[in-house]
Amino acid sequence: MPTPHQASGPGNRAAYIPFFVNNVDCPLDVQLSAGASCHVQVGFGPTIAGNYSGQFAILDNEPDLRHPIGVSGTANPIPVAPAGSGINHL
Repeated sequence: MPTPHQASGPGNRAAYIPFFVNNVDCPLDVQLSAGASCHVQVGFGPTIAGNYSGQFAILDNEPDLRHPIGVSGTANPIPVAPAGSGINHL
């Protein structure tokens, strides 16, 4: 199963991980046979603007072997209308 095992972001907030596994198209309780494939969809949902990077690890039946997959994303600040502009943001 893919699991996040390290990430970094603004201010080195290592404990804040904005990446998540959104969808996996193979059974997580069964090992894939040699040559088989599995698709993993990773989402990015930051709440703080900045640049983020991290890794997910795919584990298999080989003891102590991880297959790291790097991910990265940039969260831009939400624009704010100037006071008195008459523009309301929900």
